[in-house]
Amino acid sequence: MKLFTKLALVSAVAISGQAMAMESMDDSALSATTGQDGITLTIMTDEVKIGKLLIHDNDGLSTTATISPTTATLAGGTATAGAIVVNDISVKVDTAVAPAALGGALARVNIDTDANGGDAVLNVNMINNALDINVGGIAVAASNDTSTMTGARRGAGAETEILGAMNIKVGPSALNIQLGADAPQGAMIWANGVIAGGLTISGIDLQDHSVMGGGSIGIDSLKVTSANSANLTVNTKIGVTTNGLAIKSSGANDIYMSAVRLGSDVAASIGSVEIQGMEMVNSTVLVSGH
Repeated sequence: MKLFTKLALVSAVAISGQAMAMESMDDSALSATTGQDGITLTIMTDEVKIGKLLIHDNDGLSTTATISPTTATLAGGTATAGAIVVNDISVKVDTAVAPAALGGALARVNIDTDANGGDAVLNVNMINNALDINVGGIAVAASNDTSTMTGARRGAGAETEILGAMNIKVGPSALNIQLGADAPQGAMIWANGVIAGGLTISGIDLQDHSVMGGGSIGIDSLKVTSANSANLTVNTKIGVTTNGLAIKSSGANDIYMSAVRLGSDVAASIGSVEIQGMEMVNSTVLVSGH
């Protein structure tokens, strides 16, 4: 489930136009918000790097928490702050498939405002180039105490890696964000387009550190496309409700996992796994705290 959730979030922020012919959002959807004036930002960079991304769970897992059908047992005896740690993130233009329309830029952002019949709206339309994303690994660790922070750096202790290094390739993408009294597109963020060639994640290594474990599940590559298509068509709307961040997508997808390996990422493969026409009908993913 964590893997599919991650795929959903990656897809939500990287939805594509055609690889060699970028298009903005549908004209009819943006007719009330587009114009000749406005602000254009073109982002030119060789690479964006992040050493560590940490998400701190400040109250940990309650000692009274019940994970059906048993009660959770904590080795330390008390709930303490822990963190999810994502190491060595890099994002750069995938020069192998980057379209000429952006001239090698990482992204182009067009910002417009409109009176919208009395319900003023801010429209932000972002077009990304084809992206090559590398992640050094995902781990869990004990969060450092806030009293030991140096400036804005809190950090964490010894890390236990749960997912090894991997590469993610995403085709050219378009994303539209509207903020205002009445967003004409029907959502705060609307990601709508085609990722040419689909979404590919390479080098997946899910590790087991339990007492009976020590091994891992390796997948050479995981590819996601729309059902019976070479590309991934996505229609995702993202909004913030009073209960949290709501992500709603439509469409059926095919998933192909190449060379699934049990025991380690170099163990003999059991073969490949294929899922056809996977669809969550009339479903919404809700992200909130607890």
